Amino acid sequence: METKCEKARSDLNENRGIKLQSIKVQSFVWYSPLKCLIAMIFLGMTWVSEASPRRLLITDVDDTVKVSNVRDKLDLAWRWAFDPRAFTGMSELYRVWLKPNGSEFHVVSGTPRLLEWSVEDFLEDFDFPAYHSIQTRSISTWDELLLASMLPGLSELYSTRTFKEAALGNVIRQRQVSQDDVVVLIGDDTESDPEAYATWPNPTVIYIRQVEGRAIPNEQIGVSSALEIAAWEFRAGRISAADFEVVLNEIEKEGDAANLFLPDQHCPSGHFLFPELPLHIEQRARRAQVELARVCEALSNQPRLR
Repeated sequence: METKCEKARSDLNENRGIKLQSIKVQSFVWYSPLKCLIAMIFLGMTWVSEASPRRLLITDVDDTVKVSNVRDKLDLAWRWAFDPRAFTGMSELYRVWLKPNGSEFHVVSGTPRLLEWSVEDFLEDFDFPAYHSIQTRSISTWDELLLASMLPGLSELYSTRTFKEAALGNVIRQRQVSQDDVVVLIGDDTESDPEAYATWPNPTVIYIRQVEGRAIPNEQIGVSSALEIAAWEFRAGRISAADFEVVLNEIEKEGDAANLFLPDQHCPSGHFLFPELPLHIEQRARRAQVELARVCEALSNQPRLR
């Protein structure tokens, strides 16, 4: 005990000014073994805190968390201007995932920088967590936007994939991301998220909302709703059963299919697993996944309105 006490005193002397949960260790008077034990507990808490990995959630916006329909440019413009919607359960999912201390939320959107304000407004209006960083495509004038839309020869200069690969690299460098960090990337398959995300070195997991249903890299997980992501994250131990139920509640009470799926999108099979959930939650989740598959199929058979 005496040896450990002396070591604790030495470590504290060498690390004066360490902040521990807003408590600054300025000095310590050594009067009793009890105070020595307190110092050892403080140091142990510091070591555990420093050893805990960070959690980073990196997300796309259009057709990932926002119902945009980028495949149909006229519909995209209509939704952007007059009918902004968020996919049901996504803001709740992000909020519960980001609850632990040290979690970071980073937004990488192919939206032109000229319209970055609209991404910020959307995230705030639909109650997404505060982000640590937001990056949008380097199109800052209406002239550039027109050129990028009309001239194929400039596609590489303004391409979403090129931008996103560079943006992900910025997150790695600026946040000094290490292999010990928990990194979850969430995107969709309408543009280049699967290919851009594949450049991230050793991510914890990549989720791709399958709107088109096209092939994605084997190591990425195709999903169609917040419920599926929540199921995978509960299975991985990164959210609790209570957190999962928060997302499930939103799915169950949603009465508008247009907040769940896009027209003519790839539909879920209705048979993903809910391992080790409390029985009453599992039963509700299984009913919800079957209903989601039914709603998606019904929506896909409807004619386009615009």
